[in-house]
Amino acid sequence: MTVASLAVTLPQRESEATVWLGLVAFGEMAETLLTHAKGDMLSVSGRAQQSTWKAQDGTERDQLQILADGLHSAKTARPSAARRNHPPKPSGETP
Repeated sequence: MTVASLAVTLPQRESEATVWLGLVAFGEMAETLLTHAKGDMLSVSGRAQQSTWKAQDGTERDQLQILADGLHSAKTARPSAARRNHPPKPSGETP
């Protein structure tokens, strides 16, 4: 099992807000999640649950968590790769 925090930016009328979600993954998905670092883009699907616990200072905390059943990484999706495989056309040539 791997637990991570995921920042989600939500647009608002005149600004943006960042919401922090817990991300819980098991098995191969947990191994994949461990290969990512802060700032990596992820797309996650799964079941949402509310988790509540008592912090070390005695206060009660809660967090929305996603139990991942699908994880897709921007590390594996490289839309710019197609452009690198085709040399640019000389100017004046039509596509």
